[in-house]
Amino acid sequence: MGLAFPVPSSKFSRGVIPKSDAMRIWSQIILGAVLGMTSSVAAVIPDAGNQQTRSRVIFPNSAINGQAARIMLDTGASLPALTDFAVDRLGLKSAPPLPGVATLPGKIFPVTTEAISLSASGRMVAAPFPVISINSVDAALGWPEVRANILVFDAGTRTVAAVPELPAYTAEWMPVAIHAGEVLTVDLPLGAGKTGRVLIDTGSPLGVGLAPAQWREWRAAHPLATLTSKRYVGPNIGTAILQEGWADKITIGPLTLTDVPVHEAPPGEVALFPNFAGSLGLYVLLRLDLVTDGKTDMAYLHPRTTPGPPYPSVERPNYREDPAALAVANADWTVAANVLVHTDPLLAFLADNHGSAERARGNFEDAIADFTQAIELDPKYIVAYFNRALAKSSNNDRIGAIVDFSHTLIFDPQFVPAYVDRGLAKERNSDREGALADFNHAIELDPKLVAAFVDRGRIEFLRGDVQGALADFDRAIALDPINAAAYRGRGNAKQRSGDRDGATADFNRAAELARPAAAATTGAK
Repeated sequence: MGLAFPVPSSKFSRGVIPKSDAMRIWSQIILGAVLGMTSSVAAVIPDAGNQQTRSRVIFPNSAINGQAARIMLDTGASLPALTDFAVDRLGLKSAPPLPGVATLPGKIFPVTTEAISLSASGRMVAAPFPVISINSVDAALGWPEVRANILVFDAGTRTVAAVPELPAYTAEWMPVAIHAGEVLTVDLPLGAGKTGRVLIDTGSPLGVGLAPAQWREWRAAHPLATLTSKRYVGPNIGTAILQEGWADKITIGPLTLTDVPVHEAPPGEVALFPNFAGSLGLYVLLRLDLVTDGKTDMAYLHPRTTPGPPYPSVERPNYREDPAALAVANADWTVAANVLVHTDPLLAFLADNHGSAERARGNFEDAIADFTQAIELDPKYIVAYFNRALAKSSNNDRIGAIVDFSHTLIFDPQFVPAYVDRGLAKERNSDREGALADFNHAIELDPKLVAAFVDRGRIEFLRGDVQGALADFDRAIALDPINAAAYRGRGNAKQRSGDRDGATADFNRAAELARPAAAATTGAK
C-alpha cells in the first residue's frame, strides 16, 4: 500500500514502499517512553497498573484503522509510532526486523502499512510504523508533526492548543531558542559562553532529569533526601533504573523550577545531545508555563511558584498525600482540535530512509535525489542535509558536500559529525586550514572524539607541525589504544622527528591491529 495522501513527484505517493525501507523505520526513533513503575529504594517491584494513573497528552477522537484509539503527543519522539499494546489489542499485523539488522534495546519492530487517523486535523497517515513499548496508549505522534504550530501548553486547562499569533503575555516570559531538530529541545545559556540543550518531553510523566554532574551536585547538597527507584524503558536505552527525589528548587542555567521531582537522566538520554543539560517531563509543565512558536523557532517559559500538585511514589517533605487531589493531578492533557498535524515530516523520513539505502548500495545519484526530496518535504530535516552531504562526498561533489554540511551546521551548530565530515571534505578540496578549523571545533565540542584527533593530527603533520601531530596521535591512542590509524599517524610523525625506533614500533603495532580487521573483511583465519 502507498501513502494515503498526495506528494507531488514523489515515488512514495505511488506504488509500494519497499519492504527494506519499512524494516528500517524503527532505527531512527529518538526517544522512548517512561514506564511509571515504582518501588522502594531497596527493590524494584514492577507495577504496570500504576502506569495507567500517569498523565498523557491525548489527541481526542482518534482512530487506528477505523477503531477508536488513544493517541498521544510525544514531543520527545522524532516520528509517529504504534505501541505493542495497540498491536495486541487491535490485532494489527507486524513483522520482525530484517535478519542481520542489529536491533535496539527493548521490544521494537515495524508494522506493515497500518493507518492512523486524527480527527483533530482530518489527516490520515497510512505507512509502515515503528512500534514502541507503552501500555497506556495505542500510538504517539512526535514533535515534527506539530512543531509548525504556535502551541500554548496550558496547565490550568490541561490542553495543548494552537493560536494564530504569539500571545502578548509572552513578552514578559523567558525567551529561548528552539533547537532545530527532530525532538523538542531548547538552548539555555549556562554561562562562560556555553549553552546547554534541554529536552521537553511530553511523552515522559516524570519531572526534571539532571545531567550526571548536576545530579551528583544535587545529591551532595541533599544527603538526607529520600529517593524512590523507578524502572525506565525506551527503545534507545533499553531498561534503566533511576532514582527520584523531591527538590524545593532546581536551576538549569537561567531557569529556576520549584517543587518538582528530580532524577538522574539515563545515559541513553544524555547521549542524545553533546551538550545535554537536562530533561523536563510532563509533570514539569504543571510547574512551567510554555508557549512554542514554530514560525520563529522560539519558546517562551514562565516558571510557576505555587505549590506543586501531587506526584505518586516520591516522598515530599511536609506533604500529605490526598487521593482525590492525586486523581486530578494525574488526569490526561488534551490536544485541541485546532492543532494542525503535518504529515510531511513522516514522508521526509521515508524519503531519507530510501536515500540511505541507495547510498549503501552505491547509487549516489538516486540517493541525492531522495535526500533532496526529503528536504523539500521538510526543510528543517537536518539529517537529510547531512546524509545528502555524505552522498555528494561519495559522488566526488566536494563543494556540494561542503555546502550541505554547512546547512546542517546552520540548523545545529553543535552537530559534531558534520564538523568532522566537512573537515574531511575540505581536506580533499585542498583546504587544509579550513579542515583544521573544523577538526578543532569538533574537539572543542567533544574532547573524547578519537577520529577528530586522528584527523587533526594528520593535518598538522601535513602542515609541518610534527609536535602538534604527535600530541594529537598520543591523545587518540590514550582514548583508544587499539586505533590502528592513530599508531600509523604517530609512526609517520616519529619518523619525521628522527625517532626511528619509535616509528618502527608504531608501524608494527598499526599492522598488528589492522590484520584482524583485514581477516574479518576477507574471511581469512
